[in-house]
Amino acid sequence: APARAAPTAFAGSNVLALKPASDEALAYKRDYEERARELAENMVEEEEEAEAAGGAETLFTDAAANEAAEAKKLAATRRQQSLLQGYTGN
Repeated sequence: APARAAPTAFAGSNVLALKPASDEALAYKRDYEERARELAENMVEEEEEAEAAGGAETLFTDAAANEAAEAKKLAATRRQQSLLQGYTGN
């Protein structure tokens, strides 16, 4: 018996099927960009409020500030070493 031909759709149907998926992707990207923008604006507002609330109030003691600085140095060193060893973060 001859092999049956694979079922095919009429011309253009596959393009119509992909259109809603691309619309959803654009809507998601747009929503994601808006949320990122709002988050950045909120962070700026919070920083301004914190500065206005009181420069006299310190968030960290000197010891905690030194510890945070050391942690940042260590993290930067480890990040640099991992990049040199070829780690890409994927």
